[in-house]
Amino acid sequence: MAEDNKIEGTAVSSFGYMSVHFVAKMKRGYSGPRYEGLADVPFEIQVRTIAMDAWATISHYLDYKSDVDVPSEMRRDFYALSGLFYVADSHFEMFFKERERGQVAITAELKTGKLGLDQEINLDSLKAYLLLKLPDRKRSDSKSVSELVSELRYSGYQQLSQLDEALERSHEAFLAYEKAHPPHGGGRFADLGVARVSLSIADEAFRMKRQDSETYIKYRKMLKDGPKSTRS
Repeated sequence: MAEDNKIEGTAVSSFGYMSVHFVAKMKRGYSGPRYEGLADVPFEIQVRTIAMDAWATISHYLDYKSDVDVPSEMRRDFYALSGLFYVADSHFEMFFKERERGQVAITAELKTGKLGLDQEINLDSLKAYLLLKLPDRKRSDSKSVSELVSELRYSGYQQLSQLDEALERSHEAFLAYEKAHPPHGGGRFADLGVARVSLSIADEAFRMKRQDSETYIKYRKMLKDGPKSTRS
């Protein structure tokens, strides 16, 4: 496979046409009538970022195949738009890498026993917390975790420490609830189920805002240190 990188060293005005091209052929292992006549035919794969592809699509829609096709009086605005997409593309990559570094740092901090519970509750911190707090529970997808982030912030939970205190206080109560009221189909609650049930037991305000069943109330007598607010 041959690589043709059309990104490095390309003129700024060519952002919409940037991509990495791979010229490839099918592996020799593919054989049979289906592949006859194709084995030695080269084909090209173009790889672009989302922003590059978006600008290329816009440029194509405008019918400009290259920057010299653009009327001179409009060229400055055309280049400016191309530059905006370039900046967005660069910053998205920076943001993505920074997020990856943050996720690694959060996970490493939690694994070393330094739980870092003073961190704010957001999608990344909550996913890492649930993974390490409830390792034997089924994982929920990012969309569902994001919904819990909104519920927690709406209910006044700002830091992981507040959530952790509520889950610790209601641990025994939750296990009793799960035994008496297993999720539909039996089995055990997933990570978000554990969090929501525990909070609905430990925190009446959280239960009311979610409009959860009053069934949780009778389990409050099992809370450690009695019912109290976990929020500042």
